[in-house]
Parts: sequence; C-alpha cells; structure tokens
Amino acid sequence: MDTQIIDLAKQVTTAVAPFLPVLEPILTGAGEKLGGVAAGAGLDRAKALWAKLSAAVRGNEDARKAAQEVAQAPDDEDAVAALRLQIRKLLAANPGLAADLADALNSGGRVVASGTGAVAIGGNVSGSTIVTGRGNRVGR
Repeated sequence: MDTQIIDLAKQVTTAVAPFLPVLEPILTGAGEKLGGVAAGAGLDRAKALWAKLSAAVRGNEDARKAAQEVAQAPDDEDAVAALRLQIRKLLAANPGLAADLADALNSGGRVVASGTGAVAIGGNVSGSTIVTGRGNRVGR
C-alpha cells in the first residue's frame, strides 16, 4: 500500500476520532453545545475533514460501523485503529478524496501567536509543560 495513503489515513483519523461523538450533530446543525469537548482549531479542522469524508464513510458499511464505534468510545485504541484501516481503504479506492483531504490538512497549517506570553503550536503537543512570563521556575 502507498505510504502516502497510510500517512494520510493516520493524520485524518487522529484529527477526527476525538470529535466523532459531536461531529455529526454539528454538521447537520443539531448540535449547538459541545459539552465537555474542547472546541477551537482542533474541532474546526475535524469538521472540515469530516465534511469531506463523511459521505464516503456512510456509504461503506465497515467504515460506518468503525466510525460509530469510535463515536461511542473515542479513547478505545482498537476502535480508532479499525477506523484508521477503513479510512485507509477508502482513500486507496478514491484518489480524489485522498487529494481533497490532503489539501484540507495542509490548509490549516498556519499558526499565529499574538500578545504577551502567547504560545502557538502548529501540531500536537503532549507530555510538555509550557510556561510563559518572566522569572518563572519550573521544577519536576
């Protein structure tokens, strides 16, 4: 399998999976509140990707079931892996969809930090401590 498709499927799944419980209602206009889901750039990106991907997922029974499983348990690594596999299959079968998703992923890559102590992160950060200001001491 093409490594670009594998990487694209991984990026799309990573961006969409945490937001699947709320994506469908938001795209149909039924969901005004996000509950405990952190909104912002991550949600905006997931909405843009899901808008392009959802019709293909709904049209494929295995992909639809995988998406439903992730919507019910977004932290379940096995469910996310199953969705990633289904997305990879969809992208391999539909190069136009793959190109659209790659464009959508690349269009959101600009990050701007503004103001005193602002921090801009252009990707994912985990296991890090970000400290702004002067004279701070960070201990572990």
